[in-house]
Amino acid sequence: METNFFTIKDASIQLGVPGYALRRLCNSGLIPNVRRNQRGFRVLEDWQIEYARTLLGLKQAGLKQTELKKYTRLFRQGEETLAERKAMLETQKRQLWQELEDKQQGIDFLERQVELIEREML
Repeated sequence: METNFFTIKDASIQLGVPGYALRRLCNSGLIPNVRRNQRGFRVLEDWQIEYARTLLGLKQAGLKQTELKKYTRLFRQGEETLAERKAMLETQKRQLWQELEDKQQGIDFLERQVELIEREML
């Protein structure tokens, strides 16, 4: 089976992120088994690009660097860690929902304040 390799530039275009974002994931060890081509450039396989997509999504969802490292460590250990990875994601999801509710309360408060001010301006 032939493996396709992609440069950081090509992978970053696929993912829609700057190259430095992928390099940072590689340098921090979050993307496992990164190879270099004969010219010394990092190259990624399809599965590594998909894993980078996962990491970028987790980062966007608010996971911190230490949590991303833990997730990657668990990922490398294999399927026996699926329950622990799921628990991490569920915890983060609950936290995001709480933050969303808190933000919505803030928006509701501001809307009421704007309405009060608008009434006074009439």
